Amino acid sequence: MEAEKTFERNLNQTASELEGFAQSCDQGGLLDYLKNDALEVEIKTDSEGRFIGAEILVMNGGPTVWVDTQEGAVMASWNGFPTTSRKLPEETNDFINDVISEYVF
Repeated sequence: MEAEKTFERNLNQTASELEGFAQSCDQGGLLDYLKNDALEVEIKTDSEGRFIGAEILVMNGGPTVWVDTQEGAVMASWNGFPTTSRKLPEETNDFINDVISEYVF
């Protein structure tokens, strides 16, 4: 099914891009990605206002793809397909959180 292949490709492409930034410790690249490619970055805080994670909307509509750093995963859903996810390596998730915490939050 072509739609299913597109769905998986978008999910995996997002995860691979983020893993690439983390592996090369490319803070500037991640910041450019958040500024130019992400549709929205939602900062999550606890009741005392401390940063606890972020949700980054990467694609919206067909499919919807987002990164949830509290879950440590790239998530995707699309018209009739159940929400699926791909876990991010802990180092990648920590890198994203560190960059957002330092430069965005």
